[in-house]
Amino acid sequence: MHSPQRTLDSAIDRAAEITWWNRQMTRLDEVVGDEEATSFIRNEIVEQKGPYVEFVDAPKFHERSAAEFLGDLDYSDELIDAIIGDLFDGDSSGSLYEHQAETIESISADSNDNVLAVPTATGKTESFFFPILDHCLSTDESGLKSLIVYPMKTLGVDQLNRFISYLDRINRHRDPEDRITIGIWDSDTPTRIGTREHEIEEGS
Repeated sequence: MHSPQRTLDSAIDRAAEITWWNRQMTRLDEVVGDEEATSFIRNEIVEQKGPYVEFVDAPKFHERSAAEFLGDLDYSDELIDAIIGDLFDGDSSGSLYEHQAETIESISADSNDNVLAVPTATGKTESFFFPILDHCLSTDESGLKSLIVYPMKTLGVDQLNRFISYLDRINRHRDPEDRITIGIWDSDTPTRIGTREHEIEEGS
């Protein structure tokens, strides 16, 4: 079994490789010209330098609705309502992906490390963020914090916006002292942002 450090190093290397290829694809017409781009993709160079395009099967949905599944894990009603409202646009029959449900269940059952390796844009964020929110809402632990690390600043900012959308639904009916707060730490964000005096205005 790989060590956590080796797994992390491998994931970072793969993310760097995917990022490099994605950046090259967006400039393909500049490299080979508009008319040659199609033939360039079709020839054997793709086999040597690719993949430029990767076919990924759509993830399988979990057999039960998210509301029923998370309810059986003792997730609070306010968290389930936030998930249904934000992830499924209010449709209580919506289901998580199978790998999301398996990861959430694994985290709930065992505090040991979990590794989820699935293609891009298949819901990894929800797989770890929902258990974090559940823990925040179900404990009275003082000073509780969760640290989420991303390899790129742009990804961190993008994910922050997703986190905020869930937290907005949870916090809007809670007293200020009971709200879950979130912040981002990077070289572009002023340190005053995220303090109680600089909260995001409701509805923004």
